[in-house]
Amino acid sequence: MATSAELVDRVRSNINEPFSNDDPQRTDQEIAQWLTDGLYDYVQKIPADGAPELVVHSTFTGDYWEIPADYMRLLHVVVSHTIGGIQVVTEQAYVLNVDEVYLCQWYPGGLGAWARFDRIGSTHVIRSGPNVFSGTITYIGLPNSLATCNVTFPMGAEHEEPIVNYATAMALAKINDEDAPRYLERYNERIMAENGRYPQPKKVEKERPTTGGQPE
Repeated sequence: MATSAELVDRVRSNINEPFSNDDPQRTDQEIAQWLTDGLYDYVQKIPADGAPELVVHSTFTGDYWEIPADYMRLLHVVVSHTIGGIQVVTEQAYVLNVDEVYLCQWYPGGLGAWARFDRIGSTHVIRSGPNVFSGTITYIGLPNSLATCNVTFPMGAEHEEPIVNYATAMALAKINDEDAPRYLERYNERIMAENGRYPQPKKVEKERPTTGGQPE
């Protein structure tokens, strides 16, 4: 797999601005950041099945799980809980939307196991119930930033091209080059193709909590 430096070189080749250019209009740092932006955008938009190397399983004890810094998107929650104080059941929890808290408050018997995003002070958590004592969270982890020197691309080599196309589009757009939309179209076409490869995507894919519209 390519390193971030190699991907920067590929973008420079696309925009016909080699590193040796005496007066570059785009710096390596800018290109590396565009590569990172493209990677994060891409991972958010393709099915989890297209990025198995980024799937993380994390266990917890109690009825909530603290959301870590590398969290991008929830896939599913499996919990162990008690029913009637005696029977122990392990099952996949239904992930409530923010405005569905009333379901676990008023219809606990019919809802079964549930999970929802919550906060404890300033800490983001995923809380679960009823009577949960342990569980496993499966989520898409945040890939390593490509803005760091010589980081290895965190996905399969087949995913390098769309990320390079995204960064190329951003680099061309900086100087209002008319070819920018063409590269962005290639990027979006690849996302559509990835979604088309998996007609039965995972049912629950929740994005990470945000503040002010930006991931924390």
